[in-house]
Amino acid sequence: MKNLLLAFIFCLPIFASAQRPTIDSITKKVTYSDVVSIVSSNKDQLYNNAKIWFINNFKSANDVIQLDDKQAGHIIGKGLTQLPDSRLWFTVDLQLKDGRYKYTLTNFYVTPLQPGQQYTLEYLISLPGNNNSDGTFKPRFKRFIEPAIQAIQDNVNSLKQAMSLKSPTDF
Repeated sequence: MKNLLLAFIFCLPIFASAQRPTIDSITKKVTYSDVVSIVSSNKDQLYNNAKIWFINNFKSANDVIQLDDKQAGHIIGKGLTQLPDSRLWFTVDLQLKDGRYKYTLTNFYVTPLQPGQQYTLEYLISLPGNNNSDGTFKPRFKRFIEPAIQAIQDNVNSLKQAMSLKSPTDF
C-alpha cells in the first residue's frame, strides 16, 4: 500500500502536466475558474493583492485592467503572455469578498508569430484530426497548445500565490 501511494505521488506531476483544458458546456469556451477561501483576508487585502498581481505579471497593469471597482470588489483585465512561437491573449475576471475570491480566466486566443493568424484555444483543442488516438496533440498545433496550457496554469498558480500573501502591517 505504501509503495502504491509513493508511485501515485511521483506520477502526480506527470498527470498534472498532461491536463487538457475542458470547454465549458454553457459558454463553449475554455475556462479556468475557482472560488478560493482565504479566511484571514478581507476584501480590501484581497483587492490590494490582486492589483499587485496585475502589476507583477503584466508590462502595464493600467493597460491591462479594463474594470477596476474597489468598492464592489471586481477587477477585469485583458492579459497577454509571450510564448515561444506565439502570444496568448486572455481575460482575467476577479471577484473579491471578505475571506474569499473567485477567479475566471477565459477568452483565450493564440496568435502565432506569423502575421495574420489568430486561433481560439477552443478551436485548436477541438480541431478535427488534431488529436492522436492517445489524446495527445498532433505536432502542427502542439507547439501552440501545450505552451498555452502551461502559461494558463502558471498564471493561475501565480495568482493563487499572490492572493494568499499577507499584507505587512509594519515595515
